[in-house]
Amino acid sequence: LEIGVWGGVIFGETGGGGGGLFGIDLVLFVGELIIFNIEYLLIIYIFLYLYIMTENVVVTEPVLHLYDDLASKLSEMKSQRDALYFAHNDLKIVNDRYNIIIIVLSLFTAFFDTVKAQLNLTDRKDFIAPIAIIAPIFFSTVVAMISSLLKFKKIPEKMEELIKAGEKCNFTILNMRQLMENLNFQDKEKSLSVYNGEVMGFYRDALEAIEKSMYPGLRQKYFKMAHESIVNISEDEAK
Repeated sequence: LEIGVWGGVIFGETGGGGGGLFGIDLVLFVGELIIFNIEYLLIIYIFLYLYIMTENVVVTEPVLHLYDDLASKLSEMKSQRDALYFAHNDLKIVNDRYNIIIIVLSLFTAFFDTVKAQLNLTDRKDFIAPIAIIAPIFFSTVVAMISSLLKFKKIPEKMEELIKAGEKCNFTILNMRQLMENLNFQDKEKSLSVYNGEVMGFYRDALEAIEKSMYPGLRQKYFKMAHESIVNISEDEAK
């Protein structure tokens, strides 16, 4: 079966060698055209689908309730400040204990040296003479050891860091309370400006100071104590 196309043949070799090649090219062209149309329609469908989905998406910005947010952050800051004070109190107890021991041993050493000199205990011929010589040396050594231990543990430095962090918390709490009191007496834009500028700046500084002053394990321990203390205070006030 021969089919003539412009003097050529689509299938077969009759009518010259160029007719078959022209028929193949025509078939390929038609196939590519169909594939191109399908891809074009698919792209159009994807764009239409994305457009419809975009039109149906509703974006809602989070609403900031300034008073509630300040109240939440104020409660958090008070709890963390109390935790700092609990940690400072424990360090103060340890530091005072060591200092009392140092004071007592120093006074006893001075007293023993005075008694030894007045009674000439080192001139005795019994066992008291060597004790009178060794005792002041022993007490002085113990005092030096305790003092070195205090410097090694850096208890005063840690107490100073906790005090500074507590002061930052107090300053932040003061600014939060001041802003909460002024919410009804100034424009909303001004309140938001103070909140984003001063209050949040002090709040971040206080959190950074807290994180630097205590390790995570200690923070967890003292924050739990502070939370329980606040709950007990609230229950007592409610009675």
